[in-house]
Amino acid sequence: FFYINLMQMINIFNYANKFNVKKLLYPMGGCSYPNTAKSPIIESSIWNGLPVETSLGYSMAKKLGIIASWCYKDQYNFNSSIVIPGNMYGEHDNFSLNSSHVIPALIRKFYEAKINNIKEVKLWGTGKPIRDFVYVGDVAKCMVYLLSKKFDGPVNISYGKGFNIDYISKIIKKLVGYKGKIIWDKSRPDGQKKRIMNVKKLMKLGFQANTSLKNGLRKTVNWFKKNYHDETNQIRL
Repeated sequence: FFYINLMQMINIFNYANKFNVKKLLYPMGGCSYPNTAKSPIIESSIWNGLPVETSLGYSMAKKLGIIASWCYKDQYNFNSSIVIPGNMYGEHDNFSLNSSHVIPALIRKFYEAKINNIKEVKLWGTGKPIRDFVYVGDVAKCMVYLLSKKFDGPVNISYGKGFNIDYISKIIKKLVGYKGKIIWDKSRPDGQKKRIMNVKKLMKLGFQANTSLKNGLRKTVNWFKKNYHDETNQIRL
């Protein structure tokens, strides 16, 4: 992960500058923030410590894009900006149970439990951790919007509000139409207790991610159900 992402970042900046790209918007993960960063997480805290150890290679490789942006600006006056999307979800996500993030994994688990008449769904942890999820359509619109804006340093792109995993699970369960029970496996880890992005800097630039969690989840669930049984689709299971 470190090698692949580092080489991607280096080549993107090198060749974007070489071929006179007018503006580069470089996205990096929120996991690059220090593990000790307090929520809501502000952009200036990015260098206040190391990311969580389990994603250190990936996170640091992406984080070095900030240094690349500074260096290419200083030496070549190359125009680039760094954005940090929050936990994205939406249509065309990765729904693999082995590699997906929490929302697509929950959607698939509940849907398959429904169609297979499974009485209960077992989920990891306690359901108490709080996360800030942002609908992918909002992030796409925001990145197009920010191409015409001038701003220094990274800027967070997220919804700016947190919801616990238990609440999110119940919304997805209802949207899917699953009637069984949720069993929390408390022997499994919860991860970080609270992670919310501060979006004041984004709002000062004139943009706000305004797709509510329920509406975003409804769009995602509807897309998943429509495409799950279609053999010609591009859904990643």
